[in-house]
Amino acid sequence: MTTKGEKKKKEISLDRTKKDQITKKTTESGFELKPSYGPRDLQDFVYERDSGNDGEYPYLRGLYPGMYRNILWVSAQALTRETPEKSRMEQEVIWEHGAATFYFSSGDVNRTGLDPDHPLAKYDIAYSPENYSYKRMERSLQGIKLEEGIYTFHGASSQQDDVLCVAQLATIADLWGADKTKIRGSCINDPIDNMATAFSIDFPFEIGMRLHGDLTEYIVREMPTFSPFAAIAYDLWEAGCNSVQQLGIILSTLTAYHQIALDRGIPFEQVGRRATISMASSMDFFETVCRIRAARRMWARIAKERFGASDPKLCRLRIAIRTPGQTITRQQPLNNIARIGFQALAAVLGGASAVDYARHDEAFCIPSEESSMVSLALNHIIAQETGVGLTADPLGGSYYVEWLTNKLEEEANKLMKEIEDMGGILKVAESGWLRRLVNSARDERMLALEKGEQIQVGVNYFRLPDEKEPEIVEYEFDDMDKLQADLLEEVRQYKANRDIQKTRQALLTLREKAKTKENLMPYIVNCFKADATRSEILGMIREAYGYTYDTVDMIERPEFLN
Repeated sequence: MTTKGEKKKKEISLDRTKKDQITKKTTESGFELKPSYGPRDLQDFVYERDSGNDGEYPYLRGLYPGMYRNILWVSAQALTRETPEKSRMEQEVIWEHGAATFYFSSGDVNRTGLDPDHPLAKYDIAYSPENYSYKRMERSLQGIKLEEGIYTFHGASSQQDDVLCVAQLATIADLWGADKTKIRGSCINDPIDNMATAFSIDFPFEIGMRLHGDLTEYIVREMPTFSPFAAIAYDLWEAGCNSVQQLGIILSTLTAYHQIALDRGIPFEQVGRRATISMASSMDFFETVCRIRAARRMWARIAKERFGASDPKLCRLRIAIRTPGQTITRQQPLNNIARIGFQALAAVLGGASAVDYARHDEAFCIPSEESSMVSLALNHIIAQETGVGLTADPLGGSYYVEWLTNKLEEEANKLMKEIEDMGGILKVAESGWLRRLVNSARDERMLALEKGEQIQVGVNYFRLPDEKEPEIVEYEFDDMDKLQADLLEEVRQYKANRDIQKTRQALLTLREKAKTKENLMPYIVNCFKADATRSEILGMIREAYGYTYDTVDMIERPEFLN
């Protein structure tokens, strides 16, 4: 009994039953796990056939002998600010600290295929550089020797963005007198991803596949040290797919893209030597490690058995890993630093060729400069302090790791067989089956979170009161009203002061060529050289295929093209 004025003491429960037990006993893909694994779980495993040494077929243990002892993974960070100049200024800080990659990630306006003066773009412009013309991208590259950079274009679910970005880079290279054969980098160029995930506005699949093939052929011929496509499983994970689904879809996609190149007369020796995919890391640490290892071995076997690659080096698969934004939470945001670190560590232990870091404040705002530095420091800590890069494939030989790698490959091969039996990845993308599969995976993941079957600390487990949340210093934009007004005036001046007849001729030529089977990339480059904009270029290609000029069907064709 308490007397007046006394506070009732809070009762504290010492029952730790729930907190002292692991709540989930399956992997991300739903595999039931035993308490331990041993030799009996690998009775059919033959080292020479199924593993091999690092740098040897089937590349399970890594692409190169010694792996990171000789050369570290590429570290990349997506960073875009309001203007090319501001993006460049902050990117230089990252370059100075060991991540010398030019990472172009377009905003919603570019990805949708609109110019900044489009009515739908009114409230979205000026949050990214908006490279509507080649001259806008050129401002990001001033003072750079193009042959010395590594350029990453992340069109992802907006494949036409990659096509236009590469064309802009090629335009700048031509005008600057740079040697395009020495320009290194990669692009996603994956229209199947757009059909699978619906992360961006739908773009006609037939046009996407045409541009995919044209860009592949152009890069192989004109920019041979540039990767022509990097089928992306990162978006698949963000959309809800587990490791098996990622592997099955992405390797079916990669196989289809190489077949398209062969059908265009490009020898496998030319396109296969730069085989690349992009995948997400995840909070299932060992599935991430094993998924990366399985992908390398699966592709090595596809390259050898399906495409007849005689040189083992043609069987190597480069894998870029991004730590996913879907795992970043608004609740307890500093916990995200641990998440990003574990995900990146798993990528390195799996033998990734490149690691792209999310930032711990992404759920709140455009990442700040501070969060960029934290992610860059995580990379250096993993590389220089942990010692995980001192030997190739340090987890190789673990009974559990080898069993899980085999299991992922086995289940992914079943999915690939199912896709093949339905007519191949192009057919299931066109029919809508692929998107239904991805949407179903998304619903299952969301339901598991709601039910608490999938744990996310700070969201549905160990949730702290809101008043205990730390403050996050959000990135502050410049005066957005002024930035948007300045950009619109810049676009108006750009369109008013160009040689309109030269622009018109280049665009009309592109439209006519799009009705043929000629490669459109040289004509797209010529359009940029004639000061055409992105939406004008896409509009001409769309019209050649019988679609409306405007991607979102809101505006008419510009008067000068009538």
